[in-house]
Parts: sequence; structure tokens; C-alpha cells
Amino acid sequence: MAGYPCDPRQGHIPGARNVELSELFDRTPEQIEDLVGRPPGAEVVAYCHSGSRSALAVELLRAAGYEARNYAGSWHEWSRQPES
Repeated sequence: MAGYPCDPRQGHIPGARNVELSELFDRTPEQIEDLVGRPPGAEVVAYCHSGSRSALAVELLRAAGYEARNYAGSWHEWSRQPES
């Protein structure tokens, strides 16, 4: 995953699935389920670099039936945590 120079480390949150925001537009709930890997109704947390794109993703995921939340600190915050 490409990162930003302001982040102390690059990568992703363990267990996260990379779904580009653009992939959520104009999709059926079944197609979104394939992308997300969890059924509608499941709790999912979206994140990006700073929390703005993921905020829109949350709205799209909620419209598809997910219990979606935004990790507002997103990768910008997570990359500053000690690696586990």
C-alpha cells in the first residue's frame, strides 16, 4: 500500500480489507458484500489516511445495510501506534 511521507510507517491495520471508495458507488448490496467480505448487518469500520474518504464510505456502507462506523483518526493516527 502506498503511503504518505507524514506517516511514520506504511501498511494497513491488521485484519483490514482494502476497498477503494470508488468501488462502493453504483453497486448492489450483494456486490458490496463481496468487496467487504461480511454480510449486510455486520459491523464494519472504515478508515483511510485522514478520515474524510472513509466518512463517505460509511454512508455508502450504511445504505447497503451495514452497521458502519468511521475511524476518524484513520491511518494517520494508527501509523503512530507502536507495532504489535
